Amino acid sequence: MIKIVPSKLELACACPAATLRNLDFPFESSPASERGADLHERTALVIQSGLEELDGICEGLEEADKQAVKTAVEVALMLKPKGKHIRWIEEKLFVKVLGANGKMDLAYFDYESGSLMVCDWKFGKGEVPDPSDNKQLQAYVLVLKDALKEKGLEVLQAYLVICQPCGTPRQSYRDALFPAQVFPTWEKEITDGVKAAQAKDPVATPGPHCKRSFCECGKHGACPEFKAYTEGKTVERKKETQDRAAFAVNGLSPVVVESSTIQFPLVVLSEEAIAKAQDLLQQAQGLVLDQESADAMGRVLQAITTFEGQVALNVKAVKKPILDLGKMIDEKAAQALLPLGEGKATAKQRILDWKAEEKAKADAIQAEFDRKKREAEEAERKAREEGLEAARRAQAATNEKERAKALEDAKQAALRRLEAEQAAQAPAPIAQAPIKVAGVKTQMEPEFEVLDFAKMPDMFKVTDEGMLKKAIKAGKVTEKDAWIKIKWVEKAASTGRR
Repeated sequence: MIKIVPSKLELACACPAATLRNLDFPFESSPASERGADLHERTALVIQSGLEELDGICEGLEEADKQAVKTAVEVALMLKPKGKHIRWIEEKLFVKVLGANGKMDLAYFDYESGSLMVCDWKFGKGEVPDPSDNKQLQAYVLVLKDALKEKGLEVLQAYLVICQPCGTPRQSYRDALFPAQVFPTWEKEITDGVKAAQAKDPVATPGPHCKRSFCECGKHGACPEFKAYTEGKTVERKKETQDRAAFAVNGLSPVVVESSTIQFPLVVLSEEAIAKAQDLLQQAQGLVLDQESADAMGRVLQAITTFEGQVALNVKAVKKPILDLGKMIDEKAAQALLPLGEGKATAKQRILDWKAEEKAKADAIQAEFDRKKREAEEAERKAREEGLEAARRAQAATNEKERAKALEDAKQAALRRLEAEQAAQAPAPIAQAPIKVAGVKTQMEPEFEVLDFAKMPDMFKVTDEGMLKKAIKAGKVTEKDAWIKIKWVEKAASTGRR
């Protein structure tokens, strides 16, 4: 099984094939690696012994390296918890998921906050790397978290820190804070990364991590994927250079500013202008000792002010065509979309008109049904009364002829009542479901009329129509308020206008 050491864990997780391919290129010591190891040891000794021992421990070092050790120690002191804590320095840790030992540079556990800080020292050049996704530091956090748990201590959050002396102590480190809830995710990512690296035919995924993690395979030209990746980057850089030249205008040279989503030319000073600025800066650093030197410095200040004005005017002149172009694009786009917007609004209105017609038809059918039902119910009532009246006449009849006539009237009234009851029980028309049209969203909107402005609450007298509509929709204003009349109508959610 391929063995992965903690210092190469980030590379293994980023490129599964790297560990296997690097077996052909064992680590070889270099002046840079020897320097790094030496500075690590001296930094650890100074932290353990105190800054007062710096000179003795760093004896024989160049001044720059001695300052780097001092800065790393100062960073360690800045990160040290003020209360009760545990400290680890150059501690060997066994990383179970890797089956290998690693040496952790520095770590602190703060009893009060439950915070665990793990720091990695680097003594290279350039900006301090971002520790957010550093798998080596994540692995050390997981190991220390389990060790502290055995002592009955719980890690609530973890700081990942990379310290690379490059200025003041505060400028020389970057940290990233994570809650304990992410620990299972780290463990899964590391486990999955190790499994992928130990697979039979691991996949190569070249990228910035190849150089950042010192992949020996790519360094020795034995990785075709990395070679293709670097050739692609070379083409990109060449195109970037050509783009700069193409955008150069008015004696000013652009530099391409990039982010994850956009890139654009930013006008900066030309080399000649920079040289002039540097010359003026050098003159401005002269001493003022007498009248002559004071006059000379005054003329320098005047020259700087003139130069600043020239640059500002030049930049303004360069930006004007771009601003004008943007304005023209906006105007042309609005002009081009105007007919389409009007057509969209017309189409929506036609749909609304058709829906209104369909609703009117359904309402008319319902109204006719309601009318006929009312007539049938009235006829049924009238027939019932006539039947009762005929029955009374039959009982009061003095001869057989009157009695027969009354009974016949009662019979006819009963028939009319039966017919009226049947008519009243006719099935109602099927209720029409709300009409929906694909692609068109509609909603009920209030239309209102103010009936009595004097009774209108003052808060609505000073608001616009939109605010009053919002109040109506929210139910804060209803027709119970006698000063307003409200009608709800169906409207398209968008009119198509800008």
